Amino acid sequence: MSGSEAGAGASKRVSLEQVSMPRLMFALLRQRFTGTMVVPQPAPHPGMRTVWFRGGMPVFTDWAAPSDVLGQVLLGMRLVDDDGLLQALEAMAVSGGLLGEHLLTLGILDRPRLLEGLRQQCTHKLAQLFGLRSGEVTVVVGDGAGVDDDLLPLNVLGLILAAVGVTYDEVRVKSEMGAALEGPLQTTSALARYRSHFGFRPGDEAILRALEQGSTLERLAAGTGVRRAAQLVYTLWACQMLRTGAEVVGSAPPRATTPTPAPTTRATARVAAPTPPPTPRAAAPTPVPTPVHRTRDDLPAVEAGAVAEDGFDAELEALESKITAGAHAFELFGLPLTATKRDLRKAWGDLSRKFHPDALKSQGREHLHERVNHVFAALSEAQQLLGDAEQRDKLRERIERGEHEPNEDGRDATAKAHAVFQSELLAKEADKLLRAHRFDRALERYREAARYDPEEPDLMAAIAWCEYQLSDKGPADIERIKTNLVGVIEQSPRLARAQYFMGFVLADQGRSSAAVDAFRRAARLDPRLIDAERQARAIELRAAQSSTSASEAKGLRGGLKGLFGGKK
Repeated sequence: MSGSEAGAGASKRVSLEQVSMPRLMFALLRQRFTGTMVVPQPAPHPGMRTVWFRGGMPVFTDWAAPSDVLGQVLLGMRLVDDDGLLQALEAMAVSGGLLGEHLLTLGILDRPRLLEGLRQQCTHKLAQLFGLRSGEVTVVVGDGAGVDDDLLPLNVLGLILAAVGVTYDEVRVKSEMGAALEGPLQTTSALARYRSHFGFRPGDEAILRALEQGSTLERLAAGTGVRRAAQLVYTLWACQMLRTGAEVVGSAPPRATTPTPAPTTRATARVAAPTPPPTPRAAAPTPVPTPVHRTRDDLPAVEAGAVAEDGFDAELEALESKITAGAHAFELFGLPLTATKRDLRKAWGDLSRKFHPDALKSQGREHLHERVNHVFAALSEAQQLLGDAEQRDKLRERIERGEHEPNEDGRDATAKAHAVFQSELLAKEADKLLRAHRFDRALERYREAARYDPEEPDLMAAIAWCEYQLSDKGPADIERIKTNLVGVIEQSPRLARAQYFMGFVLADQGRSSAAVDAFRRAARLDPRLIDAERQARAIELRAAQSSTSASEAKGLRGGLKGLFGGKK
């Protein structure tokens, strides 16, 4: 039920005893539904829950799932660590608010990764809906209001396959498909187009190849087991990509096609939003069906060849051309200078969903990672620039005066922001290598990051430290690196990392007192740098032990002299 088919506020009640959740989800996807779906949640957390949809894809739900709280999801995705999560939870306990807000404020997580975590959390929650077999769902057309515009949509096809794999067995499949399951089965041409969106397992390939040629459940089960065969058949049937019975017998032989290779990820892996099938034509039936019989004909059929290509490559090339040409932030998003913040959120949401680098694997586009990463970085920085009202107004004024290019340092503001963002991505990768003591690889990444942002003192400190670790640590090496770090500290005296590295260099130089001071300054500047205080205490402990040993040795020598050294 799209906005063009029904006015805002129009609603439809659907019985889950007549239309299963997988088929309902696909119907809403196919019709690019925008609005809400209200679902009754059973015990132990009873209540009416809401799922928000945008363009046929869920973006958020308030389904109660204590096992899928955001913090645990982010830990599972390795987007945060225990220390960072604890810090955010402590801040939330003091001042209230949402966990995600504190993660952003503390710099523990950036917004793109938070949005990805929220999408994964939503995926986990919605998978539980597929276990429902009864109850009445209310679908209400709306404008998408009530949730953030930049929330990432779910891949509905991947969600359906993963959830069916958990909540359906062969008995349930047979009860819902009925006689349709007893005859011949064959996939439609639509599967080749959307194959990569499902996230099939490697072991599913034999079943899919057999279905492309035509088979039966009995023959499919002989090779792989009846449960998985039934789950795949039901998934394709619910998504209207499977012909059954007379449809197969009366259809023309399938054309020879080269199917898109299925990704090697598990069905429960993170999924990316597909481009949904087109909106039904004007003569299409009522969007949210409430059929009396559970047959495939209750929902509009997907016509062969009706789904157009998503134009990903062409849009990627267009964005690359804009970036190369030095397009300003408004041009990059295709927005007029009068665009509102809501317009920006919508444009950013649409583009970030399509061009997020993490979505490439499930789309079968990993070979485009470098290009997409470059474009996503530019989009992210353009979004940050336009998201700041003051910066947005300044850019608008420069454009209106014809002065947006170049700015005071000869570069467009968007290009400069992109360079900084690209540098940050490389620096984060280098930080991981540094923590693993892979100093040679880390040095390469830091130097590459510095080419994008040569004035960043944090990078200069990290480069000096890696060079020091790869050196012989002789007197000349120590003096050279110490000089480099002194220069960084003079430029940025509050940079804890530079003080921390300086502590080690001074310790190697034998200047214990100065090293302790450097470590203590680093700890004061960044309390999270626990190791700095630990290093200072270790130096003090060694000094104390050395002093004690010297005193004991001196006393022992005096005692021996008294016994044997004096002449009477």
